[in-house]
Amino acid sequence: MILYNLNQDDSLPLQTALFRYTNSTVRELHLHECNYYFNEEECITLAHSPLGLQCQVLSIVVKNCESIVILVQQMNKLRILKVVVNDENNDKHIQWLKDYLPSTYIITRNVNMRNGILVWI
Repeated sequence: MILYNLNQDDSLPLQTALFRYTNSTVRELHLHECNYYFNEEECITLAHSPLGLQCQVLSIVVKNCESIVILVQQMNKLRILKVVVNDENNDKHIQWLKDYLPSTYIITRNVNMRNGILVWI
C-alpha cells in the first residue's frame, strides 16, 4: 500500500510514536490540525525522524520563528512549509523570516490557514 500523505488532527492525541513511523512513501505531513504547538526541541526531533527525513510538504503549528528555521534548515527534502506561529503577529514573523532565510525562499501569508505563513523552498 502506498501512503503519500499523513494527517494528524485533534481527535487523537499527538503521539511521539508517530515520528518513529517508517513508511517510505509518505511525502506530506499535515500536523496543523492536531491542536499542538511544536517547540524547538520537538522540531529537531521531527526533522531527524524517518518521516521528517523524507517529508516534502509539512503543515505544522510552532511556538516561535526559530522553530521554522530549524525545520527548513534540517529537513533536506522539504519544498513547502505551511506554518502557524503561536502568536498572531504574522507581519513581524514574515519580515523576520525574509531577513533570516535565503532570498531564494518565497515567504508569504497563507490565506488557507488562519494566521498562516507559507514558505516555498
